[in-house]
Amino acid sequence: MPFVDVDRRLLITHKWRTYADIKVYDVHCKVNLKQLQVLL
Repeated sequence: MPFVDVDRRLLITHKWRTYADIKVYDVHCKVNLKQLQVLL
């Protein structure tokens, strides 16, 4: 049972980590788009 608990915790932290990565990626994309619009 403890192993299952650890697995679940790892899965949850992994989910949140990937979600945070997506958020950061989103921000970078928006910044890049703004820079492109300024250039064009």
